[in-house]
Order: sequence, then structure tokens, then C-alpha cells
Amino acid sequence: MKLIFRIVLVGLVSLNIAVTFQGASASAATTISVATYGAKCDGATDDRAAIQAALNAAAAAGGGTVTLPGSTCLLNSFQPDAHPWGFHNLSIPSLVTLQGATNSQGAPTSRLLQGPGGRQLIQNIPGAQAIGNSVIEVGNHPSYVSFQSGPFFALQAMAVASPTVTLLTPAQAAKCKAGDYVAIYEYTAGDVLPAQMTQLTAVNTTSGQLTLLDPVIRAFAKPSIANVNSNAAHDVAINNVIVQGVLPLTITETFNFSASNNQFLNDTSIGGNNVYENLLNTVEHFKFTGNTFAPVSGTYYLTQELTQRDSQNGVWDSNTFQVAGVGFGEYGANITMTNNHFFLHIGPTQVGGVSFGGQNVVFKGNDVHTIGNQTGGQGWGFLVTDVYACCGYHAYTGNIQILNNAIQCVADGNNCLLLDTWGGAVVSGNTITATGSATGINAVIPAQITNNTINIGSGTGILLQPWATAATVSGNTLSGTGPFGIYVADPPTPASGLLIQNNTMQGFARHLYIDLSLQPGAILSNNQ
Repeated sequence: MKLIFRIVLVGLVSLNIAVTFQGASASAATTISVATYGAKCDGATDDRAAIQAALNAAAAAGGGTVTLPGSTCLLNSFQPDAHPWGFHNLSIPSLVTLQGATNSQGAPTSRLLQGPGGRQLIQNIPGAQAIGNSVIEVGNHPSYVSFQSGPFFALQAMAVASPTVTLLTPAQAAKCKAGDYVAIYEYTAGDVLPAQMTQLTAVNTTSGQLTLLDPVIRAFAKPSIANVNSNAAHDVAINNVIVQGVLPLTITETFNFSASNNQFLNDTSIGGNNVYENLLNTVEHFKFTGNTFAPVSGTYYLTQELTQRDSQNGVWDSNTFQVAGVGFGEYGANITMTNNHFFLHIGPTQVGGVSFGGQNVVFKGNDVHTIGNQTGGQGWGFLVTDVYACCGYHAYTGNIQILNNAIQCVADGNNCLLLDTWGGAVVSGNTITATGSATGINAVIPAQITNNTINIGSGTGILLQPWATAATVSGNTLSGTGPFGIYVADPPTPASGLLIQNNTMQGFARHLYIDLSLQPGAILSNNQ
């Protein structure tokens, strides 16, 4: 059993990424009101069992929609998960949509409220170091990883963008059929493993060739595949619901999930080492649109760890986050984040705000707002970063595009935008407005930084670290009162490949610093 329940502590070429979402295929003909199964939704009666019965009935009918009234449904009892530290109020089965009501302005009015009896207490669980009290769970094994249990079959080496993979032993293709969900791993021992989850669209039992719904994301030299069809949840949706409790939403090993116009509200007033975030792990083909993620009251020093552990092929659009930080990653890929609103309530020991690691990521048209001052991090703190991770994870990232975002920045001694992906980031059309001593853009390694507007305070506009010697910095407009508009740190040995041209700088003590004896191949032109 691979435990995923845990506490969170605080290509250089620009490509267009098309993220497809396989929508829920639940039967629209089956619609069940929770009232049919006895739910009162009067805010006083425990409706947990009645709502669960309605959800189960929809699944038994082959899928459908379960409707909630525009009132409060109290969930004042709970069920245990497979892991002894995990508990939940409701579980949404495959092929089921949970549908709430809205008012005349389109805001959700259906509330699922986790009552005091709807959560387990840590003192009742001997040896527990933390406890997870989920309001809604999605996934057949929400508290642990089942896909990594195999059985595994060896594949030939994989090529990026290939629509197929091939078994080393063709006869093993008899274990699969078109439509099956599969998990492809680079290696099979460890905790969070590099992997790609997808669905088979064709199986050749003669050659052992398997055709994938999603082309190969990363080239694994000696991959293995597991048929996870019996363990995977699929085709689940939540719309127009206010979900309020300690841990509003847990999703694990689920294909085709969507959430629209919901409010996921953490109750941070509950003590006892509760997990307060939302836990989204191994979610494939997902879409979050128009949702709000926030504490219901009290401290906002809350970091949301969203779509982690090989979550791929997803869209985050027009969501609002009222939290300390938001993190995406753990071998994620093919993710688009557009038109989201981030209000970062900076905690006293916090290092970062918004981080999104992965392969093929678009962060476009979002706005980021600082509430407080990001002073943690000793010069490496950030409001936004392409990758925040250690060790070998960077090698699994690349083609990250940061486009046309608005970043309002207060981060004294730290960075508004920190660039650290080995695959190189494309940063273009962004507006960064900072006060204090923050650096506008800090590029640790080469990146393409073009056509951005940076209004900085007393810090540096663009800082290129010694390892960023092949960066492109072009067409940017910078203003500020700090020492440098663009500062190129000295590399340890002479380097070439740097291009700095057509940048406009105003108000800095010095527009550009570069030691050309250490950058003999640098191209500098028309910077003023």
C-alpha cells in the first residue's frame, strides 16, 4: 500500500499546447434528487447517509446526476478510509455528477457542511501523526496509491510524442483491450514515481503494440506498464456546490474529472493536526473552472497542493485562490492555467506563492496579488515560479510558458518571478508591478524573456544568474529606482550565447551591467 495522505509544509522552443478534456459520460437520463432518499437539507439533520444513498443509486443505474437543493445539507457522521488516518463524509462513484443549485447571479446555494460529528478526532486514532477528514472523496482508493501495485509488464523504450508503446513480450497484450486505463512508469520502486496515465484506444495482440489516447510525454528508456482498469475511477463531476469542512476535496487515481462553479472552503478552526488543504493526486484529463479555494474563516496561511503525483492533461480556468500558496507538480504534464486569480496571504515563514512544475505547461492571463510581504526564502523566495523542487525533478520539466500575466509584487529581498526549469521557460507579455526591494525576474538558468513590462521599486528589473548565459532578453520595458535595470552575474568561466536587445530602461542607477570579458559571445544591441 503506497500512502499518499500527508501534510504539506510550508524545450526552449515556445509551442502551442492543446489540452483536451474527456468530458464525463454519465447518463444524462438518470437524475436523482437527494430528497428522494430522505435528505432534509435543513442544516440540522444529518444528511450524510441519504446523500450517499442517492450517489450510489446513480452509479447502480449506470451513471447519472444527483441534485442538491439550494440549502445546507449537514454531514454529521463519517466513514473510514482504507488507511487508518483517513475519513470521509461522501464518496462520489464513477459516472456520477453531483449538481447543486444557484441563485439569480449564478452563485452556488447548495452547501455540504461538515458538522462536528462529521470528522474523526486524532486522539481516537492511536499512533496517528495527522488526520484527514475529507468532505468529498473521489477515487476507488482515495487514501493510498493502488496503480503502483502492478502487475507490471516491460515495454520497449518510449519516444516523445509517439502515439504508441510496445510490449517487450507481445503475448502480454492479451491482458489489455481497447478502452482500458493504464499506468506507464519509468521505474516501479519508490514513492512518487515518474509516470504517465492514459487509456488504450487499440491493442495489437500480434505485435504487442498499444495505441494510447495521449501521446508519449517523456522518453523512458526501460518503462513498465500496468493495466489499472479495475482500480481507476472515471467520469465524475461536481457543479455549483459549496463544500465546507476541514478537507473539502480528495481525488485519487481518477480519469475525466471536472469541477465548475464550486466553493471549496477549508475550516481551519479545527485543531488536532488536521490536513486543511485539498488533496488531488493522479488526476487525468481534468478541468477546474470558476471555483473558489479558500479558508472559510480564520488564518489564510494555507498552502494548497493541487493536482500532484503525475496529474496530467488538465485545465485550470477562471478559479480564485485566497491562500498563502498554490503548488502544482510531481511529474505533471500538459497543464493549462488561464484567467485564474491568486490572492497570496503571505505567511511568516513562507518561501513561495504559486509554483507549477511539469512538462508542457501554459500559465497565461492570470493575475497574482500579494497580501503581505514575501520575505522568506533568503533571496530565493518568490511569488511565482516555474519549478519549485529539488534534486532530479528538474529534468522532468520543460516547455513552460508564462504569458500575459499580471503580477502585483511585494517581496523584499526576494523575487516576483523566479525561473528555474532545466527545460527553459518562455516568459512574454507579462506585467510585473512591484514595490520595495524585490527583483522583477530572476533567471537561474537560460530562459526567453521577451516583451514584458516591469515596474520595479528599489530592486533589479531582470537578474541573470551565472548559469543563465544563453538567455534571450528582448523587447522588455523596465522602470525603477534600483541599482540595475538588467544585471548579468559573472559566470565562472567565459561563456557565449547571451542575447540582450531592444530593451527600454528608465530610472535605474545603471541600465545594464555585464562583464564582456566573461561574456565574449554576448550580443547587445539597441538597449536604452
